[in-house]
Amino acid sequence: MGLIDLYGDADSVSLLHYLSEEQKDLDKLARILIARLAKICAYPMLVERWSTVFSVHEDGTSADINTPFGQAWAELSLGIEEGEIGGFWNIWKRTYDKAGARASSLIATIHISKNGQFFLGKDKHQGLRIHPNMTEQEDTTAFQVVNSIIYLIGVNK
Repeated sequence: MGLIDLYGDADSVSLLHYLSEEQKDLDKLARILIARLAKICAYPMLVERWSTVFSVHEDGTSADINTPFGQAWAELSLGIEEGEIGGFWNIWKRTYDKAGARASSLIATIHISKNGQFFLGKDKHQGLRIHPNMTEQEDTTAFQVVNSIIYLIGVNK
């Protein structure tokens, strides 16, 4: 039994030929998304309304999210799903286990496809339109995504 038999056919394995290039492309797309979400959280009316701080890390692909419901963190990872390499921006709520030790619970994933579409969760039927050049008042999708993230932090204990 060869490696191809263990890990898939030759087409599946060939996905890895451009992995470095695809990682750069997905990082760039993630930075656009994350910057847009952070900009929404920094809008003065929403700072007052949500009391939420969205801090993007230096890499531009990870962030800390502090809300009245608790803290969360998010980071980009790459994976293969349905025969394609994609980005997965996983959002984790900081929690505590029964012994009182720090733990994390995955509360949401934003899938980033290499063609530039964003999907909340694994449902790829309706992509999110997050526009980096719109004003906060115009970009209702980014507003709804941030609102959903805050809500999910609140309902996950």
